[in-house]
Amino acid sequence: MRICIITATPLETIRGSGTARAVQALAQALRLQGFDICWLTPRRPFLWFTFDRIEFNLWLRRQVRRLAPDCVIGIDMDGWLVAREPRRWLHIAAPKGILADEARFERGWTALSMRLQAACERWHVRWANRTIVPSRYSKTRLAELYGVAFERIGVIPEAFDIDGWCAKLRAAPRRGSDEFRVLTVARFYPRKDLGTLLRAATRTRGMEFRIVGDGPERRKLHRCSRDLHLDDRVRWLGNVSEEQLADEYSACAVFCLPSRQEAFGLVLVEAMVAGKPIVAARAASVPELVQDGYNGLLVEPGDFEGVAEALERLRRDPVLRARLGAAGRIRAEQFALGRVGKLWAEEIGLLQSERQVVS
Repeated sequence: MRICIITATPLETIRGSGTARAVQALAQALRLQGFDICWLTPRRPFLWFTFDRIEFNLWLRRQVRRLAPDCVIGIDMDGWLVAREPRRWLHIAAPKGILADEARFERGWTALSMRLQAACERWHVRWANRTIVPSRYSKTRLAELYGVAFERIGVIPEAFDIDGWCAKLRAAPRRGSDEFRVLTVARFYPRKDLGTLLRAATRTRGMEFRIVGDGPERRKLHRCSRDLHLDDRVRWLGNVSEEQLADEYSACAVFCLPSRQEAFGLVLVEAMVAGKPIVAARAASVPELVQDGYNGLLVEPGDFEGVAEALERLRRDPVLRARLGAAGRIRAEQFALGRVGKLWAEEIGLLQSERQVVS
């Protein structure tokens, strides 16, 4: 069976963020199940992402007809026009972040562009044969925001290449440090709530905060860090390679993500596989991945004092850190390529059977 994956997101993980990692892992998981995978991606780099993305989708229709796949998987809004036309293939919409949900937290041009894309994503999930989202939270929000019936939405978690990530972690140099390192990996959007992390840092001692990522909020966050006199304790690392990222995970003591909105949160799985305890906000899909007291500590969204207390608790208690980290490794097995690939294969098989009955 030939499956065509459509995405406008850059597939380089540095540029494409968590979506790139999720899409590539999905392709790996499907190949393990014996599917033939082909791609439709942009012919050139985007200059104005939203408008170029719409143009890319206009170009797609003829290309899909030419490839004549058995199944199309469109990521986020990509493939919405393909989903509308009469076809001989299955069409699955696979939103990774629910654009209309993410846009609630954004400002200015970022919010406007996301709302434009969300309008296309709304039609995509309505016209597709089936929509697959990565969490129960995403299912609820998609139904509420896009008006799609619950029974037309499936939930399959993101796939993660555990073996590949473990190999990178093993290759990372073992660096010693006198300071307790707290790692955060995120795109700099308001919904990631990195301001809460910075305020929490002012309530801690003996900790170094290392932040990987970039985005529209960079200047604001750097200014906030200076105003809070954190320049000697916060390290802004920017976008890094996967090898550098593995190095940071290997060297940190705790992973912290105060995000208010996560459709899934692949960085949480990265931390689990690395055996790191997690401090995160009890928001969106996060409690589906991180169980308070089992593989991490959860605090209320925006509670910087709670974040600081959780970090201090982990700093003082190495036994607790080890226990939470070990539980995280076990939890991460739920997202292994083979397991998630089987769930996708079962879903595709059911859709094929339904189409044969209808025809």
